Amino acid sequence: MSDLVLDDRIDELGELVQEYYGIPELGDPSTSTDEDVVVVGRITLDSESSSAGAVKLNEASLCLESSRMMGSGIRVPLKFEQTVKVRCGPKGQGGAGLFPGAIVALKGKNGGGGWFSASEVLTLPQSRTSTSDAAQSGGPFSMIIASGPYTSDADLQYAPWSASIRHLKAHKPAVVLLFGPFVDASHPKIRSGDIDDTPTDIFRVQFMDKLHNFLDTSPDSLVLLVPSIRDIIHQHAAFPQPEFDSYFSKDPRIKLLPNPCKFSLNGITFAVSSVDVLFHLRKEELVRRAEEVEPVSINSNDPGTDTMTNLCRYVLQQRSFYPIFPPPLDLSSEVNLDISHIDGLKLYTEGGPAYAPDVLIIPSRLKHFSKVVDHTIAVNPSFVAKNIVAALSVDAANGHGPVQSRIKTDVGRLLEPFSSI
Repeated sequence: MSDLVLDDRIDELGELVQEYYGIPELGDPSTSTDEDVVVVGRITLDSESSSAGAVKLNEASLCLESSRMMGSGIRVPLKFEQTVKVRCGPKGQGGAGLFPGAIVALKGKNGGGGWFSASEVLTLPQSRTSTSDAAQSGGPFSMIIASGPYTSDADLQYAPWSASIRHLKAHKPAVVLLFGPFVDASHPKIRSGDIDDTPTDIFRVQFMDKLHNFLDTSPDSLVLLVPSIRDIIHQHAAFPQPEFDSYFSKDPRIKLLPNPCKFSLNGITFAVSSVDVLFHLRKEELVRRAEEVEPVSINSNDPGTDTMTNLCRYVLQQRSFYPIFPPPLDLSSEVNLDISHIDGLKLYTEGGPAYAPDVLIIPSRLKHFSKVVDHTIAVNPSFVAKNIVAALSVDAANGHGPVQSRIKTDVGRLLEPFSSI
């Protein structure tokens, strides 16, 4: 079942590559040919490295796995020519990022030596970008974004969350987006059993009572709750993850969302997830340097070499909230990936137009940031336990134009001035 699901991803992105580059037919990397062909497959480790456990991807262990439709699902060793090129990549990037599970398009051939030799990497096509339409978009709004953990490792008093509540009361945003973990299963006191109250009581007293206190002072605010697989109060500890049970909140001003999820507010589309895919990608990526051919200049502020930008770009290009497969062995408990429900990780709505989200929000242990990635604003709001939150404001639409021009973001410490893009 999992193999078929992974096959579907290869075939779907293969169709996009064919259409974008005008390729009549994709080749089979396991078949010997005299001429170059274009193939689409999934980056994997060779079987020896895979069985060895936590082995990082390297050029000696690279393999390409095709789908059953394109090449009988065979795994073939992958080698890059010394003069390999990358086509239609971001200007200045100077190479291609690879990681286990990445779907790639390659030009080259299997000359009969038992491996596929790639002479060119074809960058996956960008998704379409939405534009503002004054007739369809709603009015301006403000949002505060915060992510758990909400208390320090030393105790379960939720002092950083109390500071966040004071911040919310001072700003009274129209929308508050909150990511779990709300009661962290990995907290030292919970792991050791050194608690006097049940996790549900901790959630109610330390988190929800304070949240309701804010809503009493800002009754028109809307709160969105996204769980984490580390939430000990959640019944489902695998990714993708359904929303919290309605038992935890019956307040109509508090909306319970799944993890990951996509939603729209006043015409602005959001894609959000509480799994730290950026850290996982940073740990797993292998960058293969290559000569640029027909590079794409998307954003004058993007030099193509910014690490955080490129990590977010992997998510957008792969069209998946978690494009790594398999997850890093030493981090697998942070994601508990349920491959049978991989459709729930698609970045775009099934059957709808494949527009990139206007805003991508992924809390990460990497340094907090807000950046324009291609035409999407990407935000890492960090964690409330670090006294860091993010703010977002959307101006009213004033005719046609890029949505990102209407959005301002700030990320910073609660007691310090924010840095803005």
